Amino acid sequence: MIAFFIGNTLMFSFGAVGGAFTGKDDIFYVMIAQGLLIPALIVLGANIWTTNNNALYTTGLGYANITGSTRSLWFDRGHHRNSWSPVALEQLCRLAQPAQRHPTPIGAVLVADYFARCHSYMDLGSNEPEVKWAPIVALIAGALTGWLTPGFGIVSINAMVVAILVYFIGGAIERESVDERGYSGRQRAAIEASATAGNGANLLIKGVRIEDGPAGVDIRITDGKFAEIGAGLAPREGEEVRDYTGKLVLPPYIESHVHLDTALTSGQPRYNESGTLFEGIEVWSERKQTLTYEDVKDRAGRALRQQAQFGIQYVRSHVDVTDPDLTALRALIDLREELKDSMTLQLVAFPQEGIESFPNGRDLMRRAAEMGVDAIGAIPHFEFTREYSVSSLNFAVELAQEYGLLMDVHCDEIDDEASRGLETLATRALEAGIGPRVTASHTTAMHSYNNVYFLRLVRLLKMSGINFVSNPLVNTHLRGASTPPEAPRASLA
Repeated sequence: MIAFFIGNTLMFSFGAVGGAFTGKDDIFYVMIAQGLLIPALIVLGANIWTTNNNALYTTGLGYANITGSTRSLWFDRGHHRNSWSPVALEQLCRLAQPAQRHPTPIGAVLVADYFARCHSYMDLGSNEPEVKWAPIVALIAGALTGWLTPGFGIVSINAMVVAILVYFIGGAIERESVDERGYSGRQRAAIEASATAGNGANLLIKGVRIEDGPAGVDIRITDGKFAEIGAGLAPREGEEVRDYTGKLVLPPYIESHVHLDTALTSGQPRYNESGTLFEGIEVWSERKQTLTYEDVKDRAGRALRQQAQFGIQYVRSHVDVTDPDLTALRALIDLREELKDSMTLQLVAFPQEGIESFPNGRDLMRRAAEMGVDAIGAIPHFEFTREYSVSSLNFAVELAQEYGLLMDVHCDEIDDEASRGLETLATRALEAGIGPRVTASHTTAMHSYNNVYFLRLVRLLKMSGINFVSNPLVNTHLRGASTPPEAPRASLA
C-alpha cells in the first residue's frame, strides 16, 4: 500500500512537471516529447499490464470479501491469465458505462466490511457463512440510491452513506441469526446430524485401510464406540452401512502444547518487535489486562474448531494463571466441559510470570488446582533468581502430588547456559517416582550447555523417566536473538 502511494505520487509529480514544460497531458507523450521513445513504450506496456492485472485482481478480491469465497479462480485470472485482460476489460467497461454516471458504492461496502470483520479475515477457524448477504444487500441499496436520487446532494456520497448504514443494520440482523458459538442454522443442523451419527450410533464402515494394514477392513461402531474390526463383517439390523472402500483410517492427531488463552491475539495490543520470548511475555501481560471471560472462550473455541478441522482431537493447553481473577482458566474449564464428548482438552496451570516472582503466585497455583486443572506447570527460567527457580519447582512438584495431577513445565526456554531448572525437575521426579507423569517443554538452554555438563545431565534424564515436548516451530523464531552466530544450535527446541 505504501509503495502504491509512493509510486503513484512520483508518477503524477513527474507527469505534472513534464506537462508544465511540454504541454502534454500524459506521461507517455511527455517522454516522447523528450526523445525517450523506448522508455515511453516500456512505461506504456507496464502501465497497461499492471492496470488490467490489478483491475481483475481487485475485482476478485471484492468478490471474495462479499461472498466469503476462498477459491483461487479469481486470483488465477488476475495473476496468471493476462491474455484475458483485453476482453475482460472491454466487457467491464461496457457494463460500467451506466455506473460511471452513478457509481456503485462497492468501495464503501468493502471498507465497512474490513473494519467490522478484520479480526476474522485470517482466522481459518471462524464460522463464516458461505454468502454474506448484508454486504450484497448494502451494495444494491447504495446503487439504487445513487440511481434514484440524481438531483439530491452528491450522488456518490448518498450511495455510500446508505450502503454503509444498510451494511451495519444487515450485519446486526445476521448476527442475531447465529447461536452463541457463531453457527448459523444450517451449520447447527449439520453439526447435530454429525453428532447423531457419532454419539450412540450403530455404524458399519466398509472397505477401509487402517494405517499400514491391509485394505478391505470393516469397522463396526456400536452405541458410538468401536466394537469390532475385521474383514467381511455382515450388517446387523438397524445398523447404518457406509462404504468407504479404499479410504485410509487414522487415529486423531494430538496437540501436545498450545496456549489457547493467547490464541488469535497477534498484534494486540502491539507486535513483538524484537522477536524475543521476554518481549512476547511483556506484550501478553499488557493484553491480559483486557481479558474477559467471553473474549477467551470465543477465541479458544474458534482455535479448537480449526484444530478439529485438521483432525486434532486431543489437546493440551497451558493457561496463564498469573491473573488474580483467573479469567482465562474459568473460561477454558467451561469450554473443556462443553467439548468433552467430541474432544479431550487437558489444561495446565501455567504461571506465565512466575510462581515465586509474581504476587501471590503460590496461592493462584493452588486455586487453579482446586478449580480442576489437569496438570501443574512452572517457568523456572523466568523467576528472578536461581533460588526462586528451585523453590518454584519444589512447590510445583509438591502441589502436583498433593492433588494427584500431571506436570508440564516450561523448562529452560532460554539461551542462557546457566539456566538449569531441568536438573532440579528431573531429580525431584526421580525422587518421587513420578517421572512418567512429568513433562519438560522447550528445554532450549540445552543447546548452550558445555559437553561435560550435558553428558552428566543426560544420565539423570534417563534415570528420571520424564517426558519431553519439543516446540521447534516457535523456538526457531524465539531463540537465538541474543546468541552469537557461531554459538552451537543443537537442542531439543
